[in-house]
Amino acid sequence: MKAAVYNGPGQGLRIDEVPDPTPQQGQVVVRVECACVCGTDISLTRPRDSPTLYGPIVDELFVGGAVLGHEYGGEVIEVGPGVTSLQVGDRVAPMTFAGCGHCEQCRSGFPQGCAQATSRMGGFAQFAAVYEHASVKLPERFSAVEGALVEPLATSLATAAVAGVSSVGRVLVLGAGALGLGVVHFAKHLGSARVAAVARTDAKAGVARRLGADAFLTQGPDLAAEATEALGGAPDVVIETAGVPGLVDQAILAVAPGGTVVSAGLSLDPEMTSHTIAAMKGLTLRYNAAYTVSDFHQVVALLPGSGIAESGLVGAPVAFDAFPAAFEGLQAGGAAHKVVLNPWL
Repeated sequence: MKAAVYNGPGQGLRIDEVPDPTPQQGQVVVRVECACVCGTDISLTRPRDSPTLYGPIVDELFVGGAVLGHEYGGEVIEVGPGVTSLQVGDRVAPMTFAGCGHCEQCRSGFPQGCAQATSRMGGFAQFAAVYEHASVKLPERFSAVEGALVEPLATSLATAAVAGVSSVGRVLVLGAGALGLGVVHFAKHLGSARVAAVARTDAKAGVARRLGADAFLTQGPDLAAEATEALGGAPDVVIETAGVPGLVDQAILAVAPGGTVVSAGLSLDPEMTSHTIAAMKGLTLRYNAAYTVSDFHQVVALLPGSGIAESGLVGAPVAFDAFPAAFEGLQAGGAAHKVVLNPWL
């Protein structure tokens, strides 16, 4: 099969022929319909000019020749031994994490908490092997792009829920990438009265407003004052989604006393944080990196007819021959839309 192969940090992706996957116990093979590029894919593959905390972990998990991509949907074309709930022809969206399927964490719908959890990649290819218990069925009405959006939107939904946005009036979202824009949408969907998004430029302002933002700010010298003016008061919740060092501190300074700060962008570099200021303001600090099985099912139920896929969040799918260049463009920091690979174009 054809796949976009990871060569190592700073080396981009290479389109190559690799062996077709074979389903193991409890697995199915899916024909990948579309796969989105995640910010994590970009972070993992950037050049490393100096040692990082995550470098050795990445090198152990994703050696040269690995196939990345964890935001995708596909059609089951082969069923492995022990599979009972999926059959050929079913369409599914796989979860990034697959646990043992039997422990307390897995039974509660939180497979990334499993002691045996593994991170499942492989979406930047024509076929991928996925675990039955870590895949959610898609309705027939789902488009290929919507199938690829289930995983990233589940992260956005989980982040909004962790922040407790349903019980607050004012929410500020730092970052207007796919994660942040999804959080904007779900914050409004869950009941926040006013939601504002902040980014370095206004390139995503239109998309943010189509997804529910009441205000869009380009970051200025006094974020706290600008957010307070845009929201009609200091934000009750500030959610950091960009993973840029220093943003958690800005969130702590901008949020109202007694408020909540959620870090979901998760910078891969160490940074200093003003815990004293957070303590003096009586803040709650929370973190989110993924989702539960329930979040996946909720997104599957909510996505059709929501307008998210048509909002401008994603661009037109690209073929393999254009994918490495599109990926390099993301590494350089320039992208108007979320990049989507269609491995059959």
